[in-house]
Amino acid sequence: MKKNLFRCFCLLWVVLAFAAPLAIPACSTFVLQKGDKLLFGRNFDFFTGNGAIMVNPRGLAKTALVLPGENPAKWTAQYGSVTFNQVGRELPMGGMNEAGLVVEMMWHFTAGYPGRDERSGAMELQWIQCLLDSCATVADAVNAIERVRIMPMGSLLHFHLLDRRGDEAIVEFINGKAQIYRGKDLSVKALTNQTYSECLALRSGFQGFGGAKPLHTTINDPDRFMALAVAVRLPGREKKLLDRAWAILEEVHCEVQESPTQWRFVYDPRNLEIHIRTLKNPELRTIRFKDLSFDCASGAKVLDLDAGAGDISRSFADYTPAFNEALMRRTFAIYKENGFQKDMPDFYVAVLAAYPDSLKCQ
Repeated sequence: MKKNLFRCFCLLWVVLAFAAPLAIPACSTFVLQKGDKLLFGRNFDFFTGNGAIMVNPRGLAKTALVLPGENPAKWTAQYGSVTFNQVGRELPMGGMNEAGLVVEMMWHFTAGYPGRDERSGAMELQWIQCLLDSCATVADAVNAIERVRIMPMGSLLHFHLLDRRGDEAIVEFINGKAQIYRGKDLSVKALTNQTYSECLALRSGFQGFGGAKPLHTTINDPDRFMALAVAVRLPGREKKLLDRAWAILEEVHCEVQESPTQWRFVYDPRNLEIHIRTLKNPELRTIRFKDLSFDCASGAKVLDLDAGAGDISRSFADYTPAFNEALMRRTFAIYKENGFQKDMPDFYVAVLAAYPDSLKCQ
């Protein structure tokens, strides 16, 4: 019991540290489709790019980390995944599973999650892992949203999902209710930091959409959203779609010192590949799922997010608790340098870092 409470308290510290608002939030996601080619682009803009790539095996039984009194979600991972993690294993910022489902998040200042109810819960980042573990399609994820509630811990986020069939969804939580844009309701295949409906409503004020405001005047919303709205209407040639995705990410990248674009990803859910560039390592790197093992007995694998060049599919090392703790200590040291959670006890970081050790193969 005491160990569980320590984990709960530690989780609260972690989420509050992560939840601190960005100085200038400018993250972007979009989907491009041309012929049979389907890609998902993502810019992660933050004051630090410290992070790791995690290969998460299928078959692990998991119980969500929650606060006292909460009903924790419990599940067994049906699908392996590759995720991008900054605050430790099982708490990803986003990723893709072996079924081709992509789940990404970004800051959303007006997010309002559901209050406590009869459903089981998981905090925001572990909720992402739960979807990747449990869902093969966007339809599966939409159903899971009804069953597993985000436990509100302070991180104001909304989410962009895509599967290999081309089904796509934007998920926001407004005034305690899930708002899901999908199909005909998702008229622009892009997301930034402002509420999706607000961005759509502002389109008519821009040139080319009936208004007079010029495009590309700032990197802020809704200007950045409108830049994406134009870009995804002109996806380019099918054989050059990856180049087009990188060009769009460059078009909406942020150079502001307080929150530059740290990570750039292009997911290919049909070929099960992820293409990566980071601020510290702009060399193009590729992860090919066909060269990975998601077997539970093989265990999790890890790689520093800034490491390598070219095909890095075979560059992963075995996961160790020491790697996870070192990742978290680096991250929280950077957080503290930037004025976030300066008084956070090191012991709490160690306890949360040890959480994956409790996961067992089924």
